[in-house]
Amino acid sequence: MKDYLNDWTKNIVSRTSLDLKQSVEVDGTRDQHLGGRWETARIRITAKPHDCFLVTTDMLINELELVKYGYLDWAIMGLLDILLVSEAYPLRNVHIKFLEADIHPVNASQMAFRQAGRDAARKLLQVVKNNAFIPPL
Repeated sequence: MKDYLNDWTKNIVSRTSLDLKQSVEVDGTRDQHLGGRWETARIRITAKPHDCFLVTTDMLINELELVKYGYLDWAIMGLLDILLVSEAYPLRNVHIKFLEADIHPVNASQMAFRQAGRDAARKLLQVVKNNAFIPPL
């Protein structure tokens, strides 16, 4: 049986990946009204070139609360949604460092943090694409 995930990683992603050339700092936000409630989250990350995908969260003031509710994991999944699979040219070799994460006492949710992660990843990719030569597929 063919290993499609391995094939995707080695033959497609490695040939078409974008490279981050310098450190970039971006915000990711989610502030959306959903029926009878709001969904709110905000993260601030810095991304630096690295030899693999790495995430660090040290220095976050509210890290225990973020971990307790799984908000950091969901924000990272949101980043991965966009950085690895939503574009023709994924961004893989990057060190993501969380600088801030704001938790609203009522309106924060795991999905809000996933959407904030996606927003941050879109902004990061836009910066990279604006400063990179993108080869044809």
